[in-house]
Amino acid sequence: MGLSLNFSKCELISNLGTIVKNSILEQLFTVPISEATQLGAPLFQGPALDQSWSKRCDDLVRAMNR
Repeated sequence: MGLSLNFSKCELISNLGTIVKNSILEQLFTVPISEATQLGAPLFQGPALDQSWSKRCDDLVRAMNR
């Protein structure tokens, strides 16, 4: 198909301590599952979800005050 990956924009989402033995996957930036997001939305429970939830609550408080 002629498609190729831009490795500078790719991420590998995996558990902490996962050992990657594939030469292609070793080139990718590794993101812990708990911090993984897609288009700004958290994918799993953890710090990313907590931060997103907190931001949405702050937005609602600000809207109520207006």
